Amino acid sequence: MDNQRIYQLGQKIKQLYQDEVGGNPKDLIRIWDDGAWYYVVRNDDTQAVVPIRDLAEDRRDHIVEALRKFQPIS
Repeated sequence: MDNQRIYQLGQKIKQLYQDEVGGNPKDLIRIWDDGAWYYVVRNDDTQAVVPIRDLAEDRRDHIVEALRKFQPIS
């Protein structure tokens, strides 16, 4: 997956996080772990993640469910 596609998917998850969960999209950060890209919430003790794969396959219900688990620390 090229960088442009990853960027587009990142914008999509940030929009979902804002619209569906009411979170601040600036709290989401992308990390590389064990051979895959994930989005996590900055300073999140729950360590909930959303695989880029779910975004690419447009699994909106999985994405929103995972985002609801995020508990960012202010």
